[in-house]
Amino acid sequence: MLEGNVWTMDELDVIHIQVVKELPYFKRNNGKDHIFVFGSGMAHSVFQSWRYYINDSIVLTPETELFNDIAWVTVPPFQTWKDIVIPGHLDLSEVISLHDY
Repeated sequence: MLEGNVWTMDELDVIHIQVVKELPYFKRNNGKDHIFVFGSGMAHSVFQSWRYYINDSIVLTPETELFNDIAWVTVPPFQTWKDIVIPGHLDLSEVISLHDY
């Protein structure tokens, strides 16, 4: 929604906060038993307040390094002890080219 210029970063943050607050079982274990997916190259950073609201939750993301254009994000959000790397998008030509390796 950010890359399509539908919502700003601030608007997305408000939306994410609202969604987390409405999760009926989130507070039970401080979100430790909840999984969030961030497929953007910005990973968790599309939810600016993630460290406050979902810091203990598991995140599935293709991004493990700091790869974004946001100056305030200086530490990669990926946490190796709980987050899970998922494959990023590869188009068919990229998949075929891997066969040669």
